Amino acid sequence: MRYRRPGSESLLEGPYNRFRLPARADDFAIWPLVDSVFLGAKGLHGDFPPLHPRLLRQLLDHAPDPEFLGLHHHRRSLRADEIAVAFGDTPPTRRAWLLRADEVARAWGRPLLGPGGLVAEVLGPDAPGHLPDPPPPA
Repeated sequence: MRYRRPGSESLLEGPYNRFRLPARADDFAIWPLVDSVFLGAKGLHGDFPPLHPRLLRQLLDHAPDPEFLGLHHHRRSLRADEIAVAFGDTPPTRRAWLLRADEVARAWGRPLLGPGGLVAEVLGPDAPGHLPDPPPPA
């Protein structure tokens, strides 16, 4: 199935802006991660097709996680919360970040969270256990 990238208007002012993050940089950082899940991505060892488990894990790994702030940061890229702390800002909560990622994914046509979401469908039992419930309908 082919997906269509949502317009930035719908994510900023339209129907998919309920969970927009206060810092625009945090909000905009989510967009390309969700885009890669639906469009696929190029990797060092080949291309990843859309909805590949590694792309979904990459999205989830970028979500703030205060339990692991700064651990092994030399082995991976920094998460949004680590970048915010480095600049003295208050990072978004993990729940707020994942709800925004879910909302951007819904703009693409598929939810990220919940029993029918991409995490449950693509990762199945390998999905991380600390995900928020999907948001209630608007």
